Amino acid sequence: MKKIIFVMTFIVAQISIAGMTTNTYELEHQTQIAEAIKQKCNVDGAMQITSSTEQSVSVDNGITDIYYTTEVQVREKMDQFYSTTMATVKSVKSDMYDHKTKNWGSYSVISVECTF
Repeated sequence: MKKIIFVMTFIVAQISIAGMTTNTYELEHQTQIAEAIKQKCNVDGAMQITSSTEQSVSVDNGITDIYYTTEVQVREKMDQFYSTTMATVKSVKSDMYDHKTKNWGSYSVISVECTF
């Protein structure tokens, strides 16, 4: 009985982990990237970041925006087969106060390119 409870807890924990694997992005940033990929590429599978780059751009008087280029692999199961889609997402963290999240820094997705 203890083994069954342990296995069920493990499965539920794995299912409830949302977002992408292998990344250091904040949850809000992950969510925006995942939603943009789902909408633009019309896929909904397991997402894993394969590479990411950051570029800091000094805007004015100590204001610095960070531009991200993120490559995400989306693996989606269709019947008995898996399809893989690569998505390149460009996003930015603007150096400003975000009233919605009440945090400093606002994320937005600039573009999404899908490769099937």
